[in-house]
Amino acid sequence: MLKTEAAYTQNYYNCLDECLNDLDGDGTCDELEVPGCTYSFACNYNPDATQDDGSCVVSDLPYGCDGQCIADFNENGICDSDEIYGCIYSDALNFNPMATDDDASCLFSCSGDLNSDGNIDTSDLLELLTAFGGTCEF
Repeated sequence: MLKTEAAYTQNYYNCLDECLNDLDGDGTCDELEVPGCTYSFACNYNPDATQDDGSCVVSDLPYGCDGQCIADFNENGICDSDEIYGCIYSDALNFNPMATDDDASCLFSCSGDLNSDGNIDTSDLLELLTAFGGTCEF
């Protein structure tokens, strides 16, 4: 560290260019310490600080210091940790109005799929024959 003439005249150093008062042993004289946040990842990082004063503020992930989401892989404006996966198509049988991201689980009604198993086969015909001749109640 380059000492200024003012530093010498204020008697912060001895003849061997050592701090007279350096309780923490960091090489900066106690009288010249600059208190502040010394962690570069903190929102209030002070690059001029020489002595951490415990004032560092760190953002809560997944949000940055400005409150904006920093973890949004699909860039839909919703942080990944806040995504709700499910069926997002309102015409699907299993539509989830709370879902924010489609998980390919949607089930759609298929004309002829009377038992809703996703296939049209003899089991659907049996469903029809079982109901055949009955009456509908409303």
